[in-house]
Amino acid sequence: MVRLKYTIDGSENVEIEFDRESVCHGDDIKDNRANFSLPKSLGVHSLLWLLEFTRMPIQSNITWVILSNVGVLGYIIRDNEDNLHIEVHSNAIKAQSIGEQGITEMYGTHRYDGEIRSFNSLFFKTLMDKIKSESETLSMPDS
Repeated sequence: MVRLKYTIDGSENVEIEFDRESVCHGDDIKDNRANFSLPKSLGVHSLLWLLEFTRMPIQSNITWVILSNVGVLGYIIRDNEDNLHIEVHSNAIKAQSIGEQGITEMYGTHRYDGEIRSFNSLFFKTLMDKIKSESETLSMPDS
């Protein structure tokens, strides 16, 4: 299979492998893996935005937990109207760069836990607390 490669020129780059779960039948016909060559100075928040716009299917009411070889990086969430919310995990401090984190592998796993109508709702806050708690036990799948 062909693996997509993304490169952003920078003085010092880090190579990162990414893969994600399939979201429906037929989604796994194409390879969901990609290789990124990214500046070491790139922040985790920017990395999550890059993943959203290059590797994630546009789908409503979905929460992606982005795992890495160094732990949970963050969450990419779309509500029922396809509004986007990206949140960096507390362990992946926003100010730290991907080079400082030592990230070399990432994996996206998804959750469907009901209809997300507002990112300010009690349902959303409760849902995110649950997902964050459960994501602490997740780890990268074996290759």
